Amino acid sequence: MDVADKKFLIVICLLVAGVGVVVWVSGSGAAAMATKGGTSTSCTDSDGGNKPNVLGTVSGKDSNGAYAYTDSCIDGVTVDEFYCSSKVPGHTSRSCITRTTNACQNGACVYVAPPTASCADSDGGIVSQTFGVVSGTSSSGAVFSFNDTCINPSSVREFSCAGQTPVNTSISCLTNTTVGCEYGRCVNETTIVPGYTGCVDTDGGNAPLVAGTITYVSSGVTFTASDSCAGSRVNEAWCNGTAPKFTNTNCVDLGYNNCLAGQCARTDQDPCIDTDGGVNVLVAGSVTTTSISGVNTEPDKCYIDFFTLSNGTNNVSANILMAEQWCTVDMQRHISYVSCPTGYVCQDGACQTGLSCLPGVKCLTEGNMVGYIGYQAADCTWSNVTLCRGNCTNNQCNPLA
Repeated sequence: MDVADKKFLIVICLLVAGVGVVVWVSGSGAAAMATKGGTSTSCTDSDGGNKPNVLGTVSGKDSNGAYAYTDSCIDGVTVDEFYCSSKVPGHTSRSCITRTTNACQNGACVYVAPPTASCADSDGGIVSQTFGVVSGTSSSGAVFSFNDTCINPSSVREFSCAGQTPVNTSISCLTNTTVGCEYGRCVNETTIVPGYTGCVDTDGGNAPLVAGTITYVSSGVTFTASDSCAGSRVNEAWCNGTAPKFTNTNCVDLGYNNCLAGQCARTDQDPCIDTDGGVNVLVAGSVTTTSISGVNTEPDKCYIDFFTLSNGTNNVSANILMAEQWCTVDMQRHISYVSCPTGYVCQDGACQTGLSCLPGVKCLTEGNMVGYIGYQAADCTWSNVTLCRGNCTNNQCNPLA
C-alpha cells in the first residue's frame, strides 16, 4: 500500500467481549465504515472497484454473517462510492463534477444535458387582435407562461417569442380598425366590463360628429379618454352606463370625407371644426380651421377685460371673461368674450364651479393674462389685478431685463 496515495489501513485490535473489530478508512479524512462488529472474510464489488460512474454493490461475509453496501447519492453532485480493499469493504465521497459527468443519479455519476430553452406563442406572434399565451422553458429550466393583457382600455401588452425568449410590447388599440382593449386583445367595439363606478362624457354620448372626452372611474382610480382620429375613422369614447365604451366609426359612412380633431368632418367643404359644438362656456373646446396655408387650432381661453383695467389704478377688481372660440355659419373662426354664469369662475379655458384654490398673490398665466399679478381667493376668483411693468415671475412683478 503506497504512502504517496494517502491510503492506509488502520487495524485496531480491541478486546471487546473477545471480538476483534476491523475498520477500513479510505482517503485522507474519509468517513470510516465498520464491518458491523465482525472480521471480514470476503469482499466482492459488483462494479469492479472504486468506480463512481457505475452503480455497484459491495458484498461479502464477516464473522457475523453476510453484508451488502450499495453506492448511493449523498446529494445531486456527490456519490458515496463503496469498494473492496483486499477483503475489507470501504467507501469514499466522490464529486461528480468532472469533465465527463455533472450530476449524481441512482448511485452513480452521470452526465445530464442542460435543459433546452423553448418558447411557443398560441396566437403566432405579435397579433394584437387575438388573445394569446406565451409559454415554455427558460435556459435554467424554469417553466413560464404569460398571457396577453390589457394595460388600460386603449392599449394591450402583447407577449411573443424572440427566438426561445419571451418578450412583450405595449400596443395601442386606437387604430383604423380597433378602438379599445378587452380580455387581452384589441377589439373593434368594446363591451361593458365590470368594475366601473362612474362615467361622464362631455359630448353627451356616442356622437362621432362632436369631439368629446370621457372621465371614468375604475377600482377607485380616475381615467380620461378623448375622441381621436385614425385616418377617416373616428375612435369615439362614450359612456355606456357607468362603463366606458369605445366605438370605431368610418366617417365616410356618415357622409363625411375625413376625421379632424376627434370628430367627423368634411375637410373639402367645412374648413372650421369646433370641438365643443359652438358657444359652450362650460366646456374647454377648440376651433380647428383648415386653409391652403395649413391647419390651425385655437383653444378657448380665460381673458382679462382691458376696459375694466383702463382706469389705470393699481387696485382693480378683474373681470375675467371667457374667450370662446366658435365657427360661424360660413365656416369662419370667431371669438366671443363671455362672462361666466353666477357662481362660476373661468379657469383652464372653461367656466367652472366648486373650485378650490390656495389663496394668495399670484401671477396670472392664461390667455392674455401673462404679465399680470393679482390676488386669488379660496374660491379661485381674482381681485386687485395689476399690470406689471415687466414680467410676472415667481408670483411677483419683475422689471424687464
